[in-house]
Amino acid sequence: GPEQSGHIAAVGYDMYCRLLENAVRELRNEPTRDPAEVTVDIGITGALPRTYIASDTRRMEAYRRIARARTIDELARVEADLKDAYGDPPQIAQRLVELAQVRIGAFEHGALSVALVEKDVVFRTHDPDPLVRALEGAKGTVRVVRPVLPDKPVRGADLGSQRGVPAAPAHAQAQVIEVFYRPPENFLQGMTLLTVLRRRLNPSLRAEPAPAA
Repeated sequence: GPEQSGHIAAVGYDMYCRLLENAVRELRNEPTRDPAEVTVDIGITGALPRTYIASDTRRMEAYRRIARARTIDELARVEADLKDAYGDPPQIAQRLVELAQVRIGAFEHGALSVALVEKDVVFRTHDPDPLVRALEGAKGTVRVVRPVLPDKPVRGADLGSQRGVPAAPAHAQAQVIEVFYRPPENFLQGMTLLTVLRRRLNPSLRAEPAPAA
């Protein structure tokens, strides 16, 4: 109705859809986090060039669909639709899809972000166990770095809880833990690191040939 149209005009159609989806998930007690919230910064970029999708509107729509894909299967459908409409993607467009695969896989394993820091791939997370399991058997080393907690509880927080002040949400209380994955140095060259992360974080992709050591 008019009220709904006003909300759409105020926040934009795409954001309105996201808000609506999150509201439905909350009612179903489903997680409201989205893979698009996970940042991936591993020194590799992807894009949809104008030479591949000439229309600005259709190119932005393709970006939106890639960004909003929540599963590998959903992303695969987007990729198939793009191939049907525009032909085989150029390498830089294929990299965009592969980075989205990393982002979705990282999200499914509880990561908040993925970043290449010198020779380490650093995952930030509240629960390192799923990521550690995903990296089991990968060439290289994995270590977990937990934050240093204070020796004594904060008195103000204790007093606040005693006075009936609502506790902070669980996600706000959770500590951010870092998982460091250091691959062999030759894995940091070219697209090898991207391939390793895609396969490790997405079991369905592990049938692909492994990079040479």
